[in-house]
Amino acid sequence: MNLELVAMPWAMFDAPSAALGVLSAYLQGNEPRVKVRCRNVFVDLWRRIPGPYEAISAERLVGDLVYAAILYPERRQDTVRVMEDILAAASEVNARAGLRSTGAGKIPWDRVFQATLDHLEATAQQVTAEADVVGCSTTVTQLFSSLCLARRIKEIKPQTRIVLGGSSAHVAGASLLDVYPFVDVVVRGEGEERLLALVRAWLGDGPVPGSASGILTRGASSPALATPVVALSDPEDLDALPVPDYDDYSERAEAASIYWVIPIEGSRGCWWNRAPRTGNPLHACYFCGFNLQSARRDKSPSRIVSEMGKLADRYRNMRFFFRDNVLRQSGVRELCQALRQSGRRFSFSVELRASITATEIAELFQAGCAAVQVGVEGLCTTYLRRMNKGTTTIQNLCAMRACCEFEIRNGANLLIDFPGATADEVDETVRVIDSYACAYEPPSIAVFTLNPCSSVGARPEMFGVSRTAAHRGYLAALPPEVVSRLELPWRGHELLAEPISWDPVLTAVKRWRRQAHVLERARLAGVGSKALAYYDGGEFIEIVDRRNDFQVFTLDKSWRDIYLFCMNIRSEQEIASRFDGALSQQAVADQLGEMVDAKLMFREGDRFLSLAVAVRPELALLRIREEQASAAPDAATTPTR
Repeated sequence: MNLELVAMPWAMFDAPSAALGVLSAYLQGNEPRVKVRCRNVFVDLWRRIPGPYEAISAERLVGDLVYAAILYPERRQDTVRVMEDILAAASEVNARAGLRSTGAGKIPWDRVFQATLDHLEATAQQVTAEADVVGCSTTVTQLFSSLCLARRIKEIKPQTRIVLGGSSAHVAGASLLDVYPFVDVVVRGEGEERLLALVRAWLGDGPVPGSASGILTRGASSPALATPVVALSDPEDLDALPVPDYDDYSERAEAASIYWVIPIEGSRGCWWNRAPRTGNPLHACYFCGFNLQSARRDKSPSRIVSEMGKLADRYRNMRFFFRDNVLRQSGVRELCQALRQSGRRFSFSVELRASITATEIAELFQAGCAAVQVGVEGLCTTYLRRMNKGTTTIQNLCAMRACCEFEIRNGANLLIDFPGATADEVDETVRVIDSYACAYEPPSIAVFTLNPCSSVGARPEMFGVSRTAAHRGYLAALPPEVVSRLELPWRGHELLAEPISWDPVLTAVKRWRRQAHVLERARLAGVGSKALAYYDGGEFIEIVDRRNDFQVFTLDKSWRDIYLFCMNIRSEQEIASRFDGALSQQAVADQLGEMVDAKLMFREGDRFLSLAVAVRPELALLRIREEQASAAPDAATTPTR
């Protein structure tokens, strides 16, 4: 049996499909009767239209709509209009470089459609040459590109079996089989054991597993979306999975001179999302549509480091990104130590929850972390609680401060338009931006869109959502009879109450970005670029504040000691205990109050955080090492997480 695994556009061009990489290796290692070929064909379309490709792939729904317009060409004009609206709105809130260079509303759509059609035909001809089975990975950028490929393959070679898996196929489920006769199987859940069982059934080893296993075939009943997949389980021991196969992508990237990064999987699922264990869809961030059925599992640090070493040697590439939804809750230091002790100098990026401590971010920096995405989402604690984020403003500021201090790029998002937000929450967000967060790297703006697998999708009435419907992009691109039958990964919604305006936050973020641009120009001119930085004189500390004006603060010894102690979040009791005997509680309280009033520290309840950063990362490391060396075993110095 010849199995072709295909990753269609609009995946990001500079990394292979991690899902297909591990699927390919898993099947090759477990079923010798199957010849597997992995094709990252999205690279070929990027080569045809690089600029438009990057702009379109940055706005995930737009990529899906391009292929929807190919599947339903009679609706192309309406689809182009809504795609231009989406790109223009994204450009307005984020001014992404890709959109600026391409021009929102100025994408050469005729060229894009012609290149996409040519690429689709070339891919279908290549794939059908030998394939008995074609498996396509779907995300929110790849559903309709995979459907277009499936249709064309069936036209060329009708006996080819088509299997769709991935997040969008998981959401759409049996509705894909109901609407599209050229799809044979939809796999819901993780693919390793399910795809292996499926091909073995087709090889004659037994019947195709039923829908309860997560394998949906035409005519079989489908479990409800929230019903856990049973019978065929997700891999429990991630260490037992094979090293992914990225050979196909490596060849394509080398031919295209792509400076690419290697995906590495350190875990699956999200430890904050307890819904897979409890069955309660509210036990997660309310806006998030990932991992409703995927329980948290971690690879061991030794396996991660071993896998990174093998991949680095195989592809002569030291750049990695962890595709984990979030870094592990515990064992961060052990992982970082294993990376440092490997004898290699990896460079990697990872997603973090803001509950991580500044000390743990320092560990990541020393292990080679060059970029992160901190799950900020909000800069108002009541708004974060509204979303069940499980973090607070002071934690967000602490993580942002540590990233700035260690010069780790932070691609965080600020989520707006979550249902039920209040004007007070908007005002508090603006206050925190202008007074505190503006010292650090500005985030991107993410506009809330309802995912049917999220808590809001599961309990819309609880969030004041009066009605949900297909996203307006799908309404424009798809015939009404198709929209009514498909379960799609993006939905629109209406609220019972009038939504508030987030314009003040958008304006504040624009101010923030302008200031960051000015400071970056200063850095290029050889002037310090950090908006709030300190110089430690041992007996005093000097703080240079460029946030809104230019101010210099000099703090004497006792103030300096308190300030440096609060580089991690500290409770009032921790601070008082630490300086008991040297300062009275009243003196500590007075000094804390004055530093909060000067906006050199942030206070939330009884917890405090110093905001200035060391002028250079190595000085921050020196501070941390000195603090660790001098801390008495019985001192209350455990940072608040």
